[in-house]
Amino acid sequence: MSSRRKSEYHSATLAIPVGLERIWAAIRSVNADRASGWSVQDVAHRAKSDPHIVRPYVRGLRAAGYVKLDSELKEHGRTTPFYRLEKTSREAPRVRPDGRELPEIGREILWRSMKLMKSFTIAELAAAAAEVAPGRVGAATAKRYVLELARVGVLQMAAPVAGREPGRFRLVKPLGAAAPRILAAHIVFDPNADVILGTPEAREVV
Repeated sequence: MSSRRKSEYHSATLAIPVGLERIWAAIRSVNADRASGWSVQDVAHRAKSDPHIVRPYVRGLRAAGYVKLDSELKEHGRTTPFYRLEKTSREAPRVRPDGRELPEIGREILWRSMKLMKSFTIAELAAAAAEVAPGRVGAATAKRYVLELARVGVLQMAAPVAGREPGRFRLVKPLGAAAPRILAAHIVFDPNADVILGTPEAREVV
């Protein structure tokens, strides 16, 4: 008896929101390359982002003391500020445009906790995250994050448990300092032409 495929595969270009990690990496990169300072446009180009996204972040970094104004270029009636890093950090600072620090996001707390624990259940991971930031990471968020990472092979089940709940997991692909982002996208598919229409835009869900 032949089996019928439930899914078929299509290639598509997916628009992914640029994270602070990429913008911060671009800032550090252009700062090392340009002794005369860098502009918002320089960072946006290096990060493959938009100046309207980069500008509020640079404003917040300046207010928080990470960035200083180095010079200004006045040309054709416009003024372009050039900046230099005043202090650096391996991880991207999370700041509001007014310089106030933003609380750490849930996935970063979960990711760091995973790397510290040899193995864990979802309940244990959620409890560890709650110790770091009470009320910031719910059990449902922890469960979704774990199951998504397990689905793509970042986590592996270390031992099953009785009942319907997943068992113990362990991290098998550390990847890096920044936590993997779980994204979702709405895709318009034309079954007549068997093609995906437009460029799907992803959004963060965890």
